[in-house]
Amino acid sequence: MKRQKLVIFDLDGTLVHPFTTIFLPGVRLGLRRYKKQNPNVKFAIATNKGNIGLKHWRQVVRDEGGDIGDPNANGWTTESTIELINTVALEIDAKPYWSFRYQSKKGNWSPVPVGEENAPLWSESWRKPNPGMLLQAMADHGVTPAETLMVGDSEDDRLAAEKAGVEFVSAEDFFRESQPRIVVSYYPPRAWEWLSLRDEVDQDATTANYEAMLRKSAEINERSSLTRWLFSRQQTLAKGSSTKNLTLSLC
Repeated sequence: MKRQKLVIFDLDGTLVHPFTTIFLPGVRLGLRRYKKQNPNVKFAIATNKGNIGLKHWRQVVRDEGGDIGDPNANGWTTESTIELINTVALEIDAKPYWSFRYQSKKGNWSPVPVGEENAPLWSESWRKPNPGMLLQAMADHGVTPAETLMVGDSEDDRLAAEKAGVEFVSAEDFFRESQPRIVVSYYPPRAWEWLSLRDEVDQDATTANYEAMLRKSAEINERSSLTRWLFSRQQTLAKGSSTKNLTLSLC
């Protein structure tokens, strides 16, 4: 991957779990590594938030006596959506761009709120797979398509990059080297060698932190059968099994 002056990230499913500010595993580490290798690179976020457009559409229809769903069904407001985007953007030092326009599966577009007719974030051109947000990000940062990279997890992301003339890399590939791994080892020191960690890591603290996270996950996540099995197995072996050196190391 060549060095770029601007990297534009999709948000949900690329940087964070959808509709949260919780970063996906390996994302923070991947961004730190990329920034360390490319100190002058700038980050931007381009995200579709059509839930606001859908909310508005439902409200307009309801005001006219119709019904296409509860406008408040998803619980999101314009303010809370913007706050979520800005929270993530601030943490990774990125300039955020978002589209509120909604397009149905049949290709119909949501109406635009009165007074927002000229707002880019309500324009069709800003909703991916259209390239409006990417073009604006490049203009704001003074870079060319050749100096820009788009990272995303969907076909809409790829198409937006293609239409903007910029290189596209999937989130999976971009963050591949920073993805966490689970290693069950019969000899703890070897686990760190197998993980081939490249950053300076406090191994004792990292192990303790992740084992604490595993315990918490086992307590609250009843759907995670793998987590429960790993923790249960660790506890069983810790209570007198002959396999004394077994430990659970996560990264």
